[in-house]
Amino acid sequence: MAISSGNGNAGELNAEAPHRGEPHAPAMAMAVCSLLNASRTGNDEELRRLLLRTAGGDVDGAAAQHQPSSSARPSRVPRDVHVSPLERLTYQGDTALHMVAASGDEENFLKSAGIICRSGRGDMGLLVTPNCNGDTPLHSAATAGNLAMVRKLIELSKCTANNGSSATAAAKMLRRENKSGETALHGAIRFGSVGMVRKLLEEDPELVCIPRSATGTSPLYLAVLLGRDQIVGEIHKVIATAPNHISFSGPDGQTAMHAAVLRGEGETQIS
Repeated sequence: MAISSGNGNAGELNAEAPHRGEPHAPAMAMAVCSLLNASRTGNDEELRRLLLRTAGGDVDGAAAQHQPSSSARPSRVPRDVHVSPLERLTYQGDTALHMVAASGDEENFLKSAGIICRSGRGDMGLLVTPNCNGDTPLHSAATAGNLAMVRKLIELSKCTANNGSSATAAAKMLRRENKSGETALHGAIRFGSVGMVRKLLEEDPELVCIPRSATGTSPLYLAVLLGRDQIVGEIHKVIATAPNHISFSGPDGQTAMHAAVLRGEGETQIS
């Protein structure tokens, strides 16, 4: 069930739900609305209540000890109504993790991201679930400039490694492309966060190679086009260690050199 608008309008939800033939439609609409609002505000206590029911178990290892405080506002969602953490909360196809990742960098948002991930099966699924644009929660965090959230999502991805390498698990998320062929690195470049670009490249230098085809927009092309000189410098550090592993491509057959010329900076160092 997708929410009618980003404002969590329960009335609109209730109007939609009966047409879907869902049992307890008004209660389900209220549950999804509550999940959206909790995700947007980083209300980790409400997320825990909703997602404990979702998972049918403990999302943070302390369900048996967790009791709502006497001052906590009681949830209006019936206890027998369940909402999946994979539920699409907006018409853009965002899940609760997309919303949390894009909404803040403070501790409650980071905690909320952990609660949502632990409500799943413990695998990579929630971290790489795309919305309608192909964006993962990592894309959402990078586009919003939430560096602490990017670090948190990378940490959570490494926890899914099981018997494999944590670096391999993280790379699986980091290299995910959206429908425009862009990774979270592109979002960090657009936002202009040097620290985020540095963190992403430290985790996976291969990100400078995406897209691997000659038809997409490479991180280097984008950084040059937007005049992100410090970020170009960070990419150069990768080039210095692996000069044959980098994409210079841009749209319509252009390269990073074309981008420099378009900006009137033919002297810009791009290789």
